[in-house]
Amino acid sequence: MRTFFLLFGGSLTLVASENPRELVRKAIENYQRDAQAALRYTYRTTDTNPKGTEVTQVIPINGTHYERLIAKNGRPLTPDEEKSQREKYDEAVRKRASESPEEHAKRISKHKEKSSFLRDVPDAFDFTMLPPETIDGRPAHVIQCVPKPDYQPRDTKCKMFSKLNAKIWIDKEDLRMARAEAKIVDTMSIGWFMARICKGGHIELTQKRVAEDVWLPKTIDINGSARILLVDDKKVDEQIIFDGFKRVARLPAELSAAVR
Repeated sequence: MRTFFLLFGGSLTLVASENPRELVRKAIENYQRDAQAALRYTYRTTDTNPKGTEVTQVIPINGTHYERLIAKNGRPLTPDEEKSQREKYDEAVRKRASESPEEHAKRISKHKEKSSFLRDVPDAFDFTMLPPETIDGRPAHVIQCVPKPDYQPRDTKCKMFSKLNAKIWIDKEDLRMARAEAKIVDTMSIGWFMARICKGGHIELTQKRVAEDVWLPKTIDINGSARILLVDDKKVDEQIIFDGFKRVARLPAELSAAVR
């Protein structure tokens, strides 16, 4: 679910800013720039859900991120847990360093495909400009997004758009998404239809400016219920906090020592 994040950025013309669909279309295109910029940053995520809390250090290694567990349930890792995490990290560094050009390209392509479905957003919704609001002291455009009745999804992931009502807040100065909310208006299937998120669920994303021309996630909140394996009803209550953003220019081996 973490992939539901890192949207919107770039400079827009006056015409685009007056047209919510064109604003969103341009913003989705510019998302790719911020997504690539994110791969130059290391940061922490704190993921809290009914099973507990995990703190992860997210580290760029050779073109994509690697997630390394550094604490859980309010305590540091035990020596054995730390040893295991260090070995997994070192193995990932070695594996990525020894990739063939074809293997490297395949990994990068797979990473980009995770968010490629967002390109369909401008065609999947009808958009309405709402009165502007202020987010964290900054003025923002507000856009209501309602599923378009005649939208034809191009792949399985895009089918979710017909199940969502959304609202987005785009920072007027930087034209990045400062906040987004999505309400599930009809049960939708995920994971090869072996899980269903039920009607009434709610997802919220906030972002923050981490550099002059880069906005990255701040929080993700997910609330609702789901049917796992189409049998058990499970409460979904998860919050992910992103912090500690730091642009890196060091080699993975150096980063390995830095996070031990």
